[in-house]
Amino acid sequence: MTVIVPCFNYGHFLPEALESLSRQSHPRWECIVVDDGSTDNTQAVVQSYVRRDPRYHYMHQHHRGLSAARNLGIRAGRGEYFQFLDADDLIEPRKLERHVRHLAEHEEVGIVYSPVRYFTTTGSRERRYSMREPDEPWMPQTSGRGRPVISAIARDNFMAVNCPLVRRDVTALAGGFDETLPALEDWEYWIRCAVQGTWFQYLDEPDTYALVRHHAASMSNDSMRMTRGLIALCRQALRSAPDAGARALFAWRLASARHNLYALQLRKGMPVRGLLNGLALGLSETRYRLSLRCLLGLALLPLIGRRRVADLLLEVNEKQIGQLDQEMADLLYPYQDQVQRLAEVPGLGVNSAQQIIAEVGVTAATFPSEGDLSSWVGACPGDNESAGISRGHRSPKGNRHMRRILNQAANAAVKYKGSIFQILYRRYVPRLGHNQTIGVIAHRLCRLVWKILNRGVRYEERGPFVSQKSRHQRASRMIRELRSLGYRIELPNPQRTAPA
Repeated sequence: MTVIVPCFNYGHFLPEALESLSRQSHPRWECIVVDDGSTDNTQAVVQSYVRRDPRYHYMHQHHRGLSAARNLGIRAGRGEYFQFLDADDLIEPRKLERHVRHLAEHEEVGIVYSPVRYFTTTGSRERRYSMREPDEPWMPQTSGRGRPVISAIARDNFMAVNCPLVRRDVTALAGGFDETLPALEDWEYWIRCAVQGTWFQYLDEPDTYALVRHHAASMSNDSMRMTRGLIALCRQALRSAPDAGARALFAWRLASARHNLYALQLRKGMPVRGLLNGLALGLSETRYRLSLRCLLGLALLPLIGRRRVADLLLEVNEKQIGQLDQEMADLLYPYQDQVQRLAEVPGLGVNSAQQIIAEVGVTAATFPSEGDLSSWVGACPGDNESAGISRGHRSPKGNRHMRRILNQAANAAVKYKGSIFQILYRRYVPRLGHNQTIGVIAHRLCRLVWKILNRGVRYEERGPFVSQKSRHQRASRMIRELRSLGYRIELPNPQRTAPA
């Protein structure tokens, strides 16, 4: 096993990180400390450990950032597994032992990760769930692969960089950390691992936690740098995420990060740049009220000053948003299974699944059948008849929030390659047109939501089977037509009849 510790001018924190490694119950490891061009006593600290223990190794590079330092360690490492550990963080004594054992016993798992706790420089024995208030659990404890994991990691980076133990095969397939990102390079790396199909496994056992130090010099305290990193990350993820639901989450995060950047620029003495960015954001996201507010701010800036303009424009309270997100996560924590089962449906991500549960309940018990739910939502044909005369089949109004969610999901589902929804869309759109076909797909999604919540079933993709069956039926029909025209058809390898 190889432990990679990048370090840049953290020589005063580094001994604690290396001591936490020396206390590990698992003895078979090597530690590569990569000095990223430090100007403090980092080299002297590492050399003192190298002389005492041959498992420690020192490498030096010109200052190129965390990602380049980790990539250098990956190339030099000889272990079957990789543990990443920042120079100011710690790991508990049994983490390596338990995680190596789990990966050895479960060959399908590519990344096993532990819970994280936070502490301050002044209180190294302190253990907090979060450095924000309220101090409550926030990790979603996501396990698995595919769409549920991609959707979960699109919402938030659900593990610190020292939480996981990663197989070498995973790093070989995913490549190195992105050296162009100014921050959040670990989040982008986990997204890449999730997209390539890596199995993530959450493992909560005693004495295996990752410990993250919170101090004034932490990168996470540089809000401008973190926001710029999030914008770059979301733009990359929009190009690589295969799932439409995940792309929608990244698009939402990108818009939110751009809004935060414009707010930070206003607060940090860059009013013109902030107002211009806000104007561009409003026009690109069709948020015309924001554009108008920014134009008003540009006009009033010479008259009332930067601080008054910022107070006038920044009506979004980040603290309240964080509290609402935490409350929503706490309320839905007992129902993670239902959320994940809904998120497995093409077009439905974690965010849509949470909104659906908020509208119809955890089991949809209020609705006796899937037809009742479709009627309540308004995702079904209407029956406007009077005196035996049909006056149209326009869909009823229903619940506009659920209709919006299902229509958005239907638009995403029909783009999912090989899915049953894409097959149905191509079948119906020549006759019905795009809008009515999306209504048909939304109706099917609505019935599927009721079955998943009420009966506890999981989504099974039938697209490949339906496509194969359709090809067989089309071939049989064409053979019959040719024979009816007098042609003699001989099949060298007769096709077996597809199951009904």
